Amino acid sequence: MDKFLKRKELDSEQNLEPDESPSMSGDQKKAKMVSSSKFSGTRQYSESYISFGFTFTGDANKPTPLCVVCGEKLANSAMVPSKLKRHLQTKHPSLQNKNVDYFVCLRENTEKQPTFMRKTTKVNERALKASYQVAELIAKSKKLHTVAETLILLACKAIVEEMLGPEAAKEIAKVPLSDNTISRRINDMSADIESVVLEKIRISEKFALQLDESTDISGHAQLLANVRFVDGDAIRENFFFCKALPEKTTGEEIFRVTSEYLEQGGLKWENCTISTECLDWVRDPYSSASVGGKDMTLQEQEELTELRQNRGFKLRFADLPLDSFWLDTAKEFPLLANKAILTLLPFSTTYLCEMSFSSMIAIKTKYRERLRAVDEELRMCLSSIPARISALCSAKQAQVAH
Repeated sequence: MDKFLKRKELDSEQNLEPDESPSMSGDQKKAKMVSSSKFSGTRQYSESYISFGFTFTGDANKPTPLCVVCGEKLANSAMVPSKLKRHLQTKHPSLQNKNVDYFVCLRENTEKQPTFMRKTTKVNERALKASYQVAELIAKSKKLHTVAETLILLACKAIVEEMLGPEAAKEIAKVPLSDNTISRRINDMSADIESVVLEKIRISEKFALQLDESTDISGHAQLLANVRFVDGDAIRENFFFCKALPEKTTGEEIFRVTSEYLEQGGLKWENCTISTECLDWVRDPYSSASVGGKDMTLQEQEELTELRQNRGFKLRFADLPLDSFWLDTAKEFPLLANKAILTLLPFSTTYLCEMSFSSMIAIKTKYRERLRAVDEELRMCLSSIPARISALCSAKQAQVAH
């Protein structure tokens, strides 16, 4: 019986792998099997495979065969000469007699292509942004749209070619600056500014309007509107809209045009403030001559008394503009500050109104009598809120001039 047991034990020792010993633990044997399977399951790329038209992509530890002719990717298990050669003979039979240099050249072109595409994309994006910037300058200077292509582009190319060379001048020529392109850019930026202004007014809730009417060079009546609203820590005054009026410029028609614009912008007349009385306590709350208004509530009068006794706010009153001072007091004296701000909103200057009329005369000359986009041109020219050019560029597909 013992001799049969000894023989079985001897046979099991002979079946062990050469580098395996009976003394190896189970974990060591398992680790060796996993390592062996990893080694045998991953095929590595050889430089000789380029003769079959194949390079590799992906992780170098587990490369994926990539055909430099058609760009097809194969599984890692196909990384053997027979399968790569079969692909070449089946898919590209006309190229199987090409030498290695031919496929090396194709590989170099394949590797350069992503870099070229990224570079081209960057050039297109910069050209698009430059186009918006030039359109913004033209609108603010109230010039003809054609000046971009007939003067600005030619001047830039001449300067760049002289200072940096002809190659740099070719890059300048890629900026799209045609008449229609500049018009579209101005319309895009005007719509963006308009949306920002309306959003700020909705956040402010309260606003005041300044309306005036004038006649342009073609004899058409134009209604100009400016708006004042709270923006952060200041009261901002900004161009609102310019709308054509019919022949009869009555108050009813002005109200109708204004109401339509407010409704389209999601604004309500209830939030438009008006003030017909001059309150001394708003102008100077620390003056001995100023007293609280008759319409002030008891809480508002108490806040006014506390404000006059606050030395810190008295020092700020001497350093800050009047509107900024009242906005600064809103946290500690909310009722009083809100009443003061609503009083200050309607008191705008005539500067922006005068600028609007002079700009309209400069924009709509006898050479541009048929111009219809007066509203967009004036908004770009007069708005203190800049257009978000980067956001506009990201929403468009960049293209260079042809």
